[in-house]
Amino acid sequence: MAGSRYRNRGVTINMDEGYAEILDRRGEVSLEHYQTPNMISPPSGEFLSNLRIEKFTWVSNYKMWKLAADHYGDPSYWWVIAWFNSKPTDAHFSLGDPVLVPFPLASVLSYHGI
Repeated sequence: MAGSRYRNRGVTINMDEGYAEILDRRGEVSLEHYQTPNMISPPSGEFLSNLRIEKFTWVSNYKMWKLAADHYGDPSYWWVIAWFNSKPTDAHFSLGDPVLVPFPLASVLSYHGI
């Protein structure tokens, strides 16, 4: 399993009235949300020079989790591709956009302290 990218994130307790119906249905009084992370900037300089980067062209059937599964053997590393391309979701890609997949994965995870 992938190293957790949630490890250093705080949790917020949400009791917003806008969720009242959902909370009532679930028998809960609040929701817990992970706080938005402070994203590490994509790497530059020497770190980048030590990576092998494969380039693909975004096509209609691509999903970052599928790319991660195909190239890293684990779909939970989709966030590595998202971070490296500065595109937080699949919807941020347009057909024909370049998609960069960095290797080795262990180096990228180490950069994130994972």
